[in-house]
Amino acid sequence: MLPIRSSRNLHPFRVHLHSPVDSGLGPLRRVMTLAEALSVAFPTCQVLLTTGSPCATWFPAPEGVTLVKLPELDAGGRAPASSRSHAAGAPSAADLRKQLVLQVHRAWAPQILIVDQEPLGLADELDPILREAPARGLKTILGLRDAFACNEAMPTQWREPRTRKALVEEYDRILVFGSPEIFDPRLSYMLPEEVARRLEFTGYIARNVPSRPPRAGRAPRVLFTSGSGECGSACVETLFDALEQQQPDFECEIVLGPFLPAPQSEALLRRGAGLDRVRVHSNCSDVPELLASCDAVVSTAGYHTAVEVLQSRIPALFCPRSFPHREQLLRAERLAAHGFASCQAGAAPEEMLSGVEELLTRGLSTRPLPSMDGCSRVVQAVQQLCAGPQRVESRVSQSL
Repeated sequence: MLPIRSSRNLHPFRVHLHSPVDSGLGPLRRVMTLAEALSVAFPTCQVLLTTGSPCATWFPAPEGVTLVKLPELDAGGRAPASSRSHAAGAPSAADLRKQLVLQVHRAWAPQILIVDQEPLGLADELDPILREAPARGLKTILGLRDAFACNEAMPTQWREPRTRKALVEEYDRILVFGSPEIFDPRLSYMLPEEVARRLEFTGYIARNVPSRPPRAGRAPRVLFTSGSGECGSACVETLFDALEQQQPDFECEIVLGPFLPAPQSEALLRRGAGLDRVRVHSNCSDVPELLASCDAVVSTAGYHTAVEVLQSRIPALFCPRSFPHREQLLRAERLAAHGFASCQAGAAPEEMLSGVEELLTRGLSTRPLPSMDGCSRVVQAVQQLCAGPQRVESRVSQSL
């Protein structure tokens, strides 16, 4: 690591970080983590973060980061059903968002564009930005999760000529936020050779791990979390069925997730109130802190949740969802195959309870983790792309 340098007289450096995926908490958490890493690594860095995530304003933006909330779209590039009606002649939500992204981007005038997951954004919103990038001297990075949100041999959009052109010609770097030893999309999907050979693996995008408090003679404690909760309550309902059949000899911390529909959330809160040694939370702003106070965890296997579980080193049981796509199931199965967790898809109540009891016979894992250095590797890629007469000063010196 290089010593921190004074920012006096350094060339101002701007990054545009775009998060097209508006569903769930994971994408927003990931880009927030990257934004903070960039602001810390580069003394004069100013980060513009654009996203349509409905939870974009729930968390304070890191220092040096400007957040612009865009109109929300679903994965098909449509506005949510609750907001689709608009005045005759008014632009659609997708058209308005595309115009906003372009105008904000031009006003920010960044040296680097980093896009999370979707090469063209939603509804091709990044098309004009990518087309004019060479003339503006803009460097571009596409960041991908380890497993893709698709059930096909490759994401449907990647079959389209415009997307293929972006992947092959318009992005300077394509970074996979994962480890090929755990999950290699080049082997799991039928990617075009000209795309597959461009993939670079950074390790997982992770935040700092909180220290574990002493157990101090308390009963074993198990955390149950379904991530953001947007995919329903089936896993948590199975857990409640198990707890109602047999009183556990461990404490339960259950996090439902902020996107669980209100009727389901209220019903589960009522069920939890009738059980001993069970605490139910509608949401939790700091899951790693809660993980550090527990002895085992049962969770879904979204990217961000899985990374936090891995970092905690506590015994883990993944109960992944396999609908509407198999991303979580694939991730959970690979992590289980490498000994980092157990995996139960569609478990019955007694199977889940038995799995939890088995977790509590284990201690903290001492198995070496896959690389969790994704933020540093992204910073290094940015530094390499900016090498030149006006190279930005960075606190990271290692090569990617």
